[in-house]
Amino acid sequence: MGDYTRWKNARKKEADDGGDRASPFNRLPDECILEIFSYNPDPTDRWSCSSVSKKWLILQAHMKSSDFKLRPPTPTCNAGAGAPFSRCLEGCSAVNARLAAMVVSKYSKGRISTLSIRGDVPDPETKSHPQANGFTDYGLQVVGSSFPYLKSLSLWGCLHITCRGLACMARGCGLLEKLDLCECPLVSDEGMAFVACNLNKLTKLSIDSCQNVGNATLKAFGAHAPTIKSLCISGCPLVGDEGIAAILEGLPNLKRLKLGKVFSHLPVVLEHVRRVKPLAHLALDKVLPSKKICTINEDRLHDPFRAVGLECKNLKNIFLCRCIDDEGLLVLAQGAALLESLTLKECAQISLSGLVGFLTRYGKNLKGLSLVKCKGIVEPTDWTVPPLMLPPSCSKLERLVVNRCPNVGDGLLMWMGRVCWDLREVELVGLGGISDKGLLSLLLGGREKLLRPSLERVWLSGCSGLTDVSLFCIASGFAEGLRSLGLGKGLGVSSQCLQVIASCCPNLLDLNLSGSLIEDGAFVCLPNEAHCD
Repeated sequence: MGDYTRWKNARKKEADDGGDRASPFNRLPDECILEIFSYNPDPTDRWSCSSVSKKWLILQAHMKSSDFKLRPPTPTCNAGAGAPFSRCLEGCSAVNARLAAMVVSKYSKGRISTLSIRGDVPDPETKSHPQANGFTDYGLQVVGSSFPYLKSLSLWGCLHITCRGLACMARGCGLLEKLDLCECPLVSDEGMAFVACNLNKLTKLSIDSCQNVGNATLKAFGAHAPTIKSLCISGCPLVGDEGIAAILEGLPNLKRLKLGKVFSHLPVVLEHVRRVKPLAHLALDKVLPSKKICTINEDRLHDPFRAVGLECKNLKNIFLCRCIDDEGLLVLAQGAALLESLTLKECAQISLSGLVGFLTRYGKNLKGLSLVKCKGIVEPTDWTVPPLMLPPSCSKLERLVVNRCPNVGDGLLMWMGRVCWDLREVELVGLGGISDKGLLSLLLGGREKLLRPSLERVWLSGCSGLTDVSLFCIASGFAEGLRSLGLGKGLGVSSQCLQVIASCCPNLLDLNLSGSLIEDGAFVCLPNEAHCD
């Protein structure tokens, strides 16, 4: 029984290999086959040879242009010859054989400058892994030997690649400028250190959810990769204060920084962030010393925030998650005079008075504001809308997002309608406390005669207090400029609003009705040019 099982498994493996083991061509030594191939540089002939067997395909993929003893024929048409192009292997196509076939055929098309490998991620329920013959170190060896002009490489969900494959890639791809690693559990500090020492033209580095990448990796890039301008470190539990301090001190040209789900102390991070003078984009997402969510209300945090705002004078975009309160926001904005975009997510200690104070005093250059799950923004029952500011304090605000802030009501929308006169995009999600009055006050500025034809995109979802009145006013008041309209679930609107939209919005290009209760028969009134989801 054991002999039969071994024979059956051998036959199955032979079938999986496409019958390569039984092919007479594979009995020749590799050296002999490579010697023959060295006299055959023609791309068409190479592709034909690679179709004979998987072994011949693999050998062809490993051959460099310098391995050929004859010069390839001159193409009949030079249009586009040598032009860079990109390739993406995803899912079941993210295997070594598909990459090898691409390598053999690429010489007749141009140079590959961008490559993305998106493998299969394990199922969280069954904990099953993707196919064992997915993208491995051999694939990275092919990348290193065949793509010398590669400038961008993304490896997502590549569960089989190790430090050995990364080292082979780094040796051959000396022109690489962008490296993106996500869900690569076998990649460790050893391989990443080798990458840092060999890729001296790297300008963008992203490491996400790589469990074995720690402080040693960040130290290596801080010491050997001063050209990095964009850095993203997220979901790496071994990264701490020591590594973050080392890499920030060694990147004098850093302009974009994102730190997410790393176990570091916020004051330490801010102390080193303030020294990065060119920094223009900052994102801090759940930077905590432990897995337990801690409240940030200590006075020692306000000085680092103030220092970041004062010393990083180029800051334009800021994303903060669970790491700031009212006073910290005010002192940060006090120095960031060029701030254009602010996103606050799950900042429970940001209150209504703190938000209004920030927008009133430091919102003159703000173009985008996003509030996501900020439960601390509560409107008191006796709260009155502050008087109109002349000139409006947020006259440049173009994009407003308020997403699942359960305590936001009409009062805040009415006040923002008075100070925001140039809104182009409005997204309101999960605001059950607002009504038609609050929305129209936001869009019309509290004065019905002062319409804003500049409004281009409106997305409403989960706002149960809105009715057809809001949709009728939006469709009629912003008819010419409206390009995109989204009506999600939970809205109290009827099918009649589609007729108004069809008759009043001739330039509408995108209409999203996912989750709405509008009947199918109402769609016949829409113009053919509108894209409806």
